[in-house]
Amino acid sequence: MPIRVVCAVLFLCFTFGFLYFYQADVLMATQHLLSGGKTHYDRTIGAILITAALYMLHLAVLGATKLTRHAHALSYFPSLLALTVLTGIHIHNDGTFDYGYWWLAAPVLLVLFIVAVILIRQWQQFDRKSSLAPFTAASWWQNLMLMAAMFLFVGFFSNHDDVMHYRLRAESCMLHRNYQEAVLAGKGALATDSNLTMLRIHALARSHQLGEHLFEYPIVGGSAVMMPDSFNLRPVFFPIYRLVKYPTRDFRLGRHLLDRNLDAFVAELMRDSAATDSAFLDNQPKHYREALMLYNRRKAKPIYDNPTLEADYEDFLKIYREKTDARTHHSHLRDVYGNTYWYYYFTK
Repeated sequence: MPIRVVCAVLFLCFTFGFLYFYQADVLMATQHLLSGGKTHYDRTIGAILITAALYMLHLAVLGATKLTRHAHALSYFPSLLALTVLTGIHIHNDGTFDYGYWWLAAPVLLVLFIVAVILIRQWQQFDRKSSLAPFTAASWWQNLMLMAAMFLFVGFFSNHDDVMHYRLRAESCMLHRNYQEAVLAGKGALATDSNLTMLRIHALARSHQLGEHLFEYPIVGGSAVMMPDSFNLRPVFFPIYRLVKYPTRDFRLGRHLLDRNLDAFVAELMRDSAATDSAFLDNQPKHYREALMLYNRRKAKPIYDNPTLEADYEDFLKIYREKTDARTHHSHLRDVYGNTYWYYYFTK
């Protein structure tokens, strides 16, 4: 009984936490794709129901196999295999999905499990001395190691595509109009793709942060990824009709910056105001001021004067022109100025 209680607690905690905190967005996408968008997945209710169903499956397996003592933890294998298959979906950019080779691997693993159970049952019949003795430290460690190995199996073979998790998390937040949380999905990670870039642009635009934080993220695709194309550039379950052209000043300015079109950017920036004094320009978002500094260098008569920003730009150019190992140089430049428009302008 003690080892059964410990294994049960470990299984329930791991399964619920895995479903609720890590795979909730994947399951939301899975249900959306399987149902054609007709049903909606709730992360709390879904995690509870799936965890309960998998534990009931364990009880059925335990009743059929009578796995006790050293191999009791093995009775959780079918449940954890089902959890792996359920969360092992591969979602493609065109909106299709598949479960890979699980249609073949799952039956093979179940056959191997049955063979293992038969061998263990035969060994237990001959191990009478062990069956009458109290639990030893070896019994505890063997069961705990089995549980740990199966947990690692779930984590390794389920969907652990970081970029896909960031995309689905961003979509889930945007679906509930929580754009501030959407822009935090994957923040600080270097891995990205064009779809994630598109979602971040729209989330930043809707939370009025595009000019302040756009270039703090890695960008793939430039201005071409600002709008979906219904083929490879599209959300998984976020309504595509809500990603319409966003006719705001920041959205237009962001497009010019992504295209490195500084002349069009300055013309658009000054269109809504005749003011060109430093107070007006100093109140602009960070990336706009960085772009103005680049624009100044191309004109005989600068339109923006900011000594602090000028010093930062000179330091950026100094690091950018360093003659060192290419990989080391790029890494150092990214660490220091990777969150600036200058880094995007000169390196992408």
